[in-house]
Amino acid sequence: MALVLLASGAPVWAQLLSVEWFDSHEGASYLARVVEVRECWGDGMPSARWFPDLAGGRGYPFLSFYAPLSFWIASAVSFVTEITTAWKLVVIGATYAGLAGAYRLARNGLGPLPSLVAAWFYAYAPYHLRDLWTRGDLAEYTAMGVLPWAIHSVLRLARDTGPGPVLRAGCWIGALAIMHNVLAFLGAGVLAAVLGVAAALPDGPSPRRVLRAGFLAALVALGASMFFWLPALAERSWVHLERLREGHFEIARHFVSFGDLFAFTRPARAHVPGR
Repeated sequence: MALVLLASGAPVWAQLLSVEWFDSHEGASYLARVVEVRECWGDGMPSARWFPDLAGGRGYPFLSFYAPLSFWIASAVSFVTEITTAWKLVVIGATYAGLAGAYRLARNGLGPLPSLVAAWFYAYAPYHLRDLWTRGDLAEYTAMGVLPWAIHSVLRLARDTGPGPVLRAGCWIGALAIMHNVLAFLGAGVLAAVLGVAAALPDGPSPRRVLRAGFLAALVALGASMFFWLPALAERSWVHLERLREGHFEIARHFVSFGDLFAFTRPARAHVPGR
């Protein structure tokens, strides 16, 4: 089965081998961010919260508010290979992490073949592929490789609420929290629903024990990721976060109706005053 997963994941990333880098909405920004992380590390700033060369050399607090883990991983890998290759390896690793995680998650209730099909649906989901090849959001793509493992770790609490499963669940959730902000927020709701399902399953620990284990796992995750979210909350008044809810960035402007999802023509773009 491992060989099948390896082979079936190859079409997702194979095109990376034929180009130095690929065009996307993010362009070369992810490469530049690794350069900045390495610059911070060289200056003795392991958190790399303040990129020194951006904003015309005035500096930019990118990782003060953007989850840092994927950039740290790519930066660490870049010490043994080129930066472009480092990100390619991260993408390949995330692809197989998502495939294996989705397969393992599905195996909780399905046989090998249906679980393999579920893993394929996850790896080749249109949003997943668009995240990589169109948007170029490598941080979210990497976090999508972690999400199935976080869900599986929470669901496992329906069988075992001991310290080991609680710690594993907390670590997976914490990894998600420091890998991508938005997916962590959305994933929190999914994980809460999964915990409710785990508590309701028969032939396992009592619902109270499962919920308590989930609460402890959440505390582990909050503690493990505190170095990121606590300073961000403390410093939010220093930046204009409200602008992320205005104009073009207002999320309601980008919704489509249910009918538009099945339309044969592209929905009209939302009008933004002044654009």
